[in-house]
Amino acid sequence: MDEARHETTTIAGDRDLRYAEYGDPNGSPVVFLHGTPGSSRLAALFDSAAAQSGVRLLAPDRPGFGESSPWPERAVNDAPRFLTPVLDDAGVDTAGLVAFSGGSPYALATAATVPDRITRVDVVAGATPPTTDDETPAVQRLLTGLATTTPRILRGLFRGQAWLADRLDPSFVTAQYTTGGTTDPSPTRRGRS
Repeated sequence: MDEARHETTTIAGDRDLRYAEYGDPNGSPVVFLHGTPGSSRLAALFDSAAAQSGVRLLAPDRPGFGESSPWPERAVNDAPRFLTPVLDDAGVDTAGLVAFSGGSPYALATAATVPDRITRVDVVAGATPPTTDDETPAVQRLLTGLATTTPRILRGLFRGQAWLADRLDPSFVTAQYTTGGTTDPSPTRRGRS
């Protein structure tokens, strides 16, 4: 369930960028960058832990994901152009960055470009930008194919994934990328009935 506070800011002139806030609203700011595909909803897994740890988790939907406007011509180096407006809109001078999978290149580009705004970078299951490989990864080819030829099937797959995320313990998701986590997929009380 998404208990986030949602905000929208403007980027690149006329595009909307939506972000969610989780955790402690008065805590130390950390920006969470979702993977590809993904959205700010992934950060909901860390809402309770962030609140208990005194962390204000800002989770933007990268351009073209979630509720943010598309920006098809953007490059990884444009990351500060959509992340610094989030910091500014949230009233944050400096923040840490946590990046998951496909969000990693954007976190690293931001830290390299505006180091005065970033206090640290943590990368989880980091991925390189697709342009660094000669061959498009199989998962990306599959998702692109489904999106262009059978978008209803892809939408159904994502709905199924969201349904599972609402019913399973967050450790089920995170255990896929860490060691020592549980993979018990039993439903929890936080899910919908």
